[in-house]
Amino acid sequence: MCAKEKSALVVYLGGGGTVGCDNNKLLHEFIYYTSGKCVEKRDCNILLPQATGGGSFETESRKLFAKNTADLIRELLENHDIDRNRVYVYGSSLGGGCVWSILLDSPELFACALEAMGCYFGYESLDEHKFKELAEIPIWMAHSSDDTLVEIDSDDYFYNKLKAYGADVKYSRWDKYGHKMSYKFYRQEPWVDWMFSHKRET
Repeated sequence: MCAKEKSALVVYLGGGGTVGCDNNKLLHEFIYYTSGKCVEKRDCNILLPQATGGGSFETESRKLFAKNTADLIRELLENHDIDRNRVYVYGSSLGGGCVWSILLDSPELFACALEAMGCYFGYESLDEHKFKELAEIPIWMAHSSDDTLVEIDSDDYFYNKLKAYGADVKYSRWDKYGHKMSYKFYRQEPWVDWMFSHKRET
């Protein structure tokens, strides 16, 4: 990473198809699936952490990946002159679930977050103070009710909880395109402008 001084840091967490040791899959998903070229045009640094965990990459592996990613972000902020008040995270599918994991682990790092088609296992057992912490972060959620690969229940739960705590949360809850809805979302919605409009208050 060649850091751009005083610039934002954008962190993208990839879907299940990017898990492993093939960095090209993650780069391809970022550029072509999530319209990452729109992010590249901004004055920012981009971090694509590689999840190498095998199998189904379930709860504990996700938590470890989130913790390791948060530690990496802290190291970058410590050693490079990155704007620590403009750190953004977004992710799709598995990466969307990992967005919840990293927000729950290290909410103080982020100016805002975008979570697409994710699921956080055990969401109903989360302590209420965790939702209070999350409510301090502007979040844009995206999911479709006809998604049969990652069910929408977790996102519905998070949205309702965050709204109850007065969070600045947007929810693009569609009823078509199934698990491919985020591909359409990234091309139709002004999420890049929304993301870069946020700055963490110190």
